[in-house]
Amino acid sequence: MKFLVILLSYIALAWAQDEAECKCGAFVAESTDVREVVNLPDVEVKNCHDDEDCVSGCHAQWDELTNNGDLDTILDNGVSAGQTLCNALAEDGDLDFGPKEVYAYSSLCGGPWLTDGPASRHPLLCKDGRYVPAN
Repeated sequence: MKFLVILLSYIALAWAQDEAECKCGAFVAESTDVREVVNLPDVEVKNCHDDEDCVSGCHAQWDELTNNGDLDTILDNGVSAGQTLCNALAEDGDLDFGPKEVYAYSSLCGGPWLTDGPASRHPLLCKDGRYVPAN
């Protein structure tokens, strides 16, 4: 019986390693922590040791969606990246927010959220749930 339990444990571990996932998100820095505002599309990675591809993939997602951090970029749904972020914050009850920089973060295989890359070109500012462009 012990053998069966050990065998099943190894099979589960091997399967989990095959199911590598890289999550991406847009975060803002709070006074004592960081906070995820929106999820970005996941990035396909080979395994749970593929840190470099996860980070660079999330950076590429951020750059593509926001035109390299421009919150005024209009997304496919016709709404600006900045307004999309303000909408997400408003859903959490934060109608007035910022100004704060927005950063791209990545998390590999359920690990901690990390960033070392792109930020918004200008701080995010929301008033009454509406995005205030930096212009």
